[in-house]
Amino acid sequence: MAPSTRPKSKPAPEMPLQVQTFDPEKSYPASHRMMVSEYSDECNSIPDIPECWKVPQVEPGRPWTYLVAVLWRLLCVVSIFRPDLEHHWVSKQSTEGWKIQENRTVSRLTNSNTAAGLILTTTAVFITTQPPSSTWNYSQTAANCLCIFSLSHSLMSIWFGTFVIIVYQAMTREWALEVLMSTRLRLCCTLVALALPMCNLFLATLCLLCAIAAVTLTSPLIVLQASAAVEGILWILFCLMTFWNLLKSSFWTVHLPIYIIGLVTPFRWRRPADNTNQGQGSSAV
Repeated sequence: MAPSTRPKSKPAPEMPLQVQTFDPEKSYPASHRMMVSEYSDECNSIPDIPECWKVPQVEPGRPWTYLVAVLWRLLCVVSIFRPDLEHHWVSKQSTEGWKIQENRTVSRLTNSNTAAGLILTTTAVFITTQPPSSTWNYSQTAANCLCIFSLSHSLMSIWFGTFVIIVYQAMTREWALEVLMSTRLRLCCTLVALALPMCNLFLATLCLLCAIAAVTLTSPLIVLQASAAVEGILWILFCLMTFWNLLKSSFWTVHLPIYIIGLVTPFRWRRPADNTNQGQGSSAV
């Protein structure tokens, strides 16, 4: 018998990519289910992210809500380097995801402690030694004050980083969800604790760079002055570029314009539903 020939089925048409838009009256839609495959198959059914984990909702006519939403996103970026907590919520739903997130956090804090130790050593040398020549005199008052600030912030970075590492390795996934991150206030405190090592490291580096720039700009050599100005501009551009890349493009094109518009609009002291005089003029006509 001749083999039966079956018509080849046509491939299913590809669905167009749907871009989610931002609604100022609703919270940003969660997409944490798309990140399940990164961890394990234990997260086949992930519960919805709690309200206290979401970006605070904004209300038209109330600029304070827009400011709170911006500050919340900035806190998330500084603490976990993401504009929201969706990815963090997924990692808390399985043991494997929790271990991966713990290793990442501990590794990041260990690296920040190492960098803070190097800054601590450098500033200690500047404070306790005399400059080798008059062309680069770091014994000035401004440079010494900045070095002391850098020394203090580097010590705080090591202290907070070590403290967070100890707590992170001691707690369990269930305890983190039920205690540390159960409410908005506890979640804010946890994010602040995660952000303190990196913030202190940034301030320590900034103070040390400003001290070096102050010494270099006061040097009689023009070459050193020009190099300090160029290095300062490059450092500012690098920081802005890094912050730009940490946030999604939708934040700059959708969220931020809406936040700015909400901040500059007139503040309404009453909600529209609380206005009892609304409609009386039209009913009297």
